[in-house]
Amino acid sequence: MILGAAVCSTRSWFALRCFPPSCGCFDAGMAHLERGAAICRATGQGHLYVPMLLGQGMIRGTRGDLAGAAQVTADADEIARLAHNAQWLTWALTLRTWVEHLSGDIPRALRAGEEAVEASDRVSEHYYSVLARCFLAAAHLDHGEPDRCVDGLPSACDGVELRPIERPFRPHLYEILVRAELARKRVGPARDFANVRHPAAQSQGV
Repeated sequence: MILGAAVCSTRSWFALRCFPPSCGCFDAGMAHLERGAAICRATGQGHLYVPMLLGQGMIRGTRGDLAGAAQVTADADEIARLAHNAQWLTWALTLRTWVEHLSGDIPRALRAGEEAVEASDRVSEHYYSVLARCFLAAAHLDHGEPDRCVDGLPSACDGVELRPIERPFRPHLYEILVRAELARKRVGPARDFANVRHPAAQSQGV
């Protein structure tokens, strides 16, 4: 059961977003994660507890339960700090950046994103480092800093192809880049990103 719940990583979360909510994936995923967290507490397997919390936060945030997502990510953040675990902290702060941004609290999103990037520099895992920088770039856009968004997002992904990002999520990032270029009144580059986004979205059936 624990191993089954632990596979709810960021990659599986992106994949789940491609299915309609009626398929029940989120309900089943949440049930497994909550059960897994309970088992972790009962058996003292703390190394899996934070991933369980963050999996719950991903599902809650995707379903629009932002208060619930904020609570579990805050819990994961606190545990990571108490454990002095930079990897857990990177995960928790990256997710907090996304949740705070969705909630409309851009200053909090920026603070969490900046700290997530700083924490990610102390761990070897690459994927969350990329995500932290992408979420921070998106927050910069909605903070009225489109230049920092356009500079930061492709840089985080080693180019405008966004290769490190899972395919189902790339159209969303291209949309952010389109908005950023329009905010800079650069219609040509915005059109270029839109032209890339369209086939990328079509390839995912969205």
